[in-house]
Amino acid sequence: MATESTIEWLRPQRADGSLMPGHTGNLWWGCEEVHAGCRECYARKWANRHHKDKRLWDPERARRLVIKSIWDNLRSWQRAAQKAGEMHRVFGSMMDIYEKSMATVDWLDKDVYHEVEGVSVPLTTGFLRDRYLQTVVPATPNLWHLLLTKRPSNILKFSPPEWRTAPPQNVMFGTSISEPANLRLLDLLRAVPGRRFVSLEPQIAYIPELDLTGIDWLIVGGESGGLRRPFNPDWARRLRDISREQGVPFFMKQWDKVQPVPADLLIHEFPAYA
Repeated sequence: MATESTIEWLRPQRADGSLMPGHTGNLWWGCEEVHAGCRECYARKWANRHHKDKRLWDPERARRLVIKSIWDNLRSWQRAAQKAGEMHRVFGSMMDIYEKSMATVDWLDKDVYHEVEGVSVPLTTGFLRDRYLQTVVPATPNLWHLLLTKRPSNILKFSPPEWRTAPPQNVMFGTSISEPANLRLLDLLRAVPGRRFVSLEPQIAYIPELDLTGIDWLIVGGESGGLRRPFNPDWARRLRDISREQGVPFFMKQWDKVQPVPADLLIHEFPAYA
């Protein structure tokens, strides 16, 4: 799926009060669960509800190609952002771009192949990732690619080698954490050159202290859905205060999509584009 997104943290406000476009663009669907924050994964539930396809989250299951027009969409979004003189954000909501390379299947569960020097070879998510990072990112300077992963140790391994010394200006690397047990992922993210953000969503436990050194943006939110785990807004208040103390933009996304976010937490701060 690739479309204009309703995800709030993809759509900063313009000076006139209108919202910039933000886009979700997925090269594939599917991902292996990593930590406790994955338990009620919205992407898995959405795919199962609409396409009866929860298998895509199995560890060794092939990932599904969803929409071939993603490449045309990215070019179209670049043209629109360039015409507007803006940076529009893009996020892969149904995949983890830094997951290990996996085979791909189409809607009929058939393996997908492509031609390489006249030879038909299986199409993998690794090939799609390489095409995206090596070709699309440099060709879309007006798209801000938010590369969110639960596997920050793979970022340098799977990114173009030149990014180690010259990370692209239109990329922001992020990792998802949910509780104190995941905080080790921040150190792995900090090892990646470039701009970095943390998605603390869903937050499922209190985090009293958080070192945001080297982090350029913090997004916080509770879990949604019928089996959502409890969220205490005081958890977010503590993180809001930590962000202020350390000078990091803070974005409060949601409580649980049922209860309204308290007025003192209605904070939608965005990092400035470098």
